Amino acid sequence: MKRTIPSLLLVASTLTPALAQEAAPQAPAPAVEVETRSVEVQADENGEVVRKVEVQRTVIPAEPPRPVVPVDKTIAARVATSDAYSKFQTALEASGLDKTLNGPGPYTVFAPTDTAFEKLADQSFDDLLKPGNRTLLINLLQRHIIPQLIRGEDFKTGEYLTNAGELIHVKVESDKITIGEVNVTMSNDLSANGVMHAIDGLIAEPAQLPR
Repeated sequence: MKRTIPSLLLVASTLTPALAQEAAPQAPAPAVEVETRSVEVQADENGEVVRKVEVQRTVIPAEPPRPVVPVDKTIAARVATSDAYSKFQTALEASGLDKTLNGPGPYTVFAPTDTAFEKLADQSFDDLLKPGNRTLLINLLQRHIIPQLIRGEDFKTGEYLTNAGELIHVKVESDKITIGEVNVTMSNDLSANGVMHAIDGLIAEPAQLPR
């Protein structure tokens, strides 16, 4: 006759750690495998223990990987490595403001794309780079820099003081941010010393409240 020792339930869980978190932001994060082990102990009629082990594995999907913030690069370095800002980089170097945007900050920069510079009305981009127009170029670019860090979701409708010492009017409506006739097309390009927001035009003069 077979005798049964009262069942004993043992549960053991093992976790497989995530591999190289955020090392490759484009790759999906590995899932975490949880192993659940049930152990039932019995004895036969001779008193010998017979152990039956059942193992079940459950794969729990991991959270999507978070984007890696390039905190090792300044705004100036980010501009220099982006094809969309080649004219902006040239203008920064001609004005000397690339050194400012390599500094500690923090800064918020409305970064004009190459398309934005093509909308210049009164003069060409080459005219702006002439030595005689350096002061004009500096003032123009300083108007795109706010000496504090403001993420896109933190902007409120109102005036903001720029590095040019001027107030520009920023309008926030739903999820759209505008400075006069200029639109923010991409927000929150974070860097080691601040944040950039791409714009589709140049802030040629302070954009004040409509009168």
